[in-house]
Amino acid sequence: MSDDPSTNASRWRDYLPWLILVRCFRISVGMRMLVLGAGGVVATVAGWRIFWRMFDGSSDAPYLPPWPWTHELVNLPEALASEMTKPLQLMLVGNITHFTLGLLCFAWALLVWSYVGAVLTRTAALRLCRDESVSWSAAGGFSISKFPAYFSAPIFPFIGLLLASIPVMLLGLLANLDIGLIVVGLVWPLALLLGLFMTIIMVGFVFGFPFMWSTISTEGTDAFDALSRSYAYVYQRPLHYLFYAFVATVLGSLGYLIIRIFITAVPELALWAADWGASKETVAALRQAIAGTGPAEASGMASIGLGLIFFFSSCVKVLAAGYLASYFWTATSAIYLLLRRDVDAAELDEVFLGEEEESYGLPPLSTDESGVAGAPESSDDSGSDVE
Repeated sequence: MSDDPSTNASRWRDYLPWLILVRCFRISVGMRMLVLGAGGVVATVAGWRIFWRMFDGSSDAPYLPPWPWTHELVNLPEALASEMTKPLQLMLVGNITHFTLGLLCFAWALLVWSYVGAVLTRTAALRLCRDESVSWSAAGGFSISKFPAYFSAPIFPFIGLLLASIPVMLLGLLANLDIGLIVVGLVWPLALLLGLFMTIIMVGFVFGFPFMWSTISTEGTDAFDALSRSYAYVYQRPLHYLFYAFVATVLGSLGYLIIRIFITAVPELALWAADWGASKETVAALRQAIAGTGPAEASGMASIGLGLIFFFSSCVKVLAAGYLASYFWTATSAIYLLLRRDVDAAELDEVFLGEEEESYGLPPLSTDESGVAGAPESSDDSGSDVE
């Protein structure tokens, strides 16, 4: 029996390929991944708050999304999941004002995550497939070059949904007439078929839209291939998908518990250390500043200082949201690789390199006077004889 670590790792990968999901936590807690994920969440909420105030005009609008650092860490995953789906909820169940608001918020989120999600999935794909890091400039350059594909891929399902709804809308207009109801009743099976088609589109989009980003980041392909693979993998291997998603959720929840412990301990230990030198009143003011409820009587230099404390404490807290975003895109990239293996029998280490491929390739060969190929001579050979 071979004790070669690479052989044993390859054997485990063949028997239990889903163990690749264990690596997602280590990848997602990298500082660059956390900062980029946190930046994406903050940018998304900032844009949404601007749109909400444009439509409502007040700061306490019922749909105004709160900043991520205002949530309790215990409730942050559920709160962010609810907030991120709110544009779709408004588009599907609201009036024309809510539909327009939801459409603007959806477009803004798509714009933000077409870059942020692209960088995260590209970084995750190279780490999962080749266990190699990629610089921000390289991942960002790849994301920009593929930005039209990232941005347009999620739009196509909604175009299909709109086209399928037009005939049903016409039937609805016809149903306003008494005689029209007879016609509508006769062709209602067609409306049900279109409803089934729209259901397939929506279910496939809800469960498969992250794979669009993963497809482009892994394969270097276009929006149509991303759309095709995301729907095919979800519907051809639904049980595999649910199993992988369950494992990723369990591992991600355990990882978030660790993140919570660290993020909770950082300000508490800082306050504990400050308590040795500061008065009780000062420590109470620091604690209120960290919680975002600074004393109202603070003014002047004290107000500036407490504001800075609140800002830096919020930066630490928002890293929890950054982890959730980073882990989400990393885990979906890993699930994409597993589903690609199940459906297309592709190896887990296959990834498109593009321009980065040059750094892994062999040096160009040269031929000598006799025509024999070989490696080129070093450029620093002087050719001088040494006496």
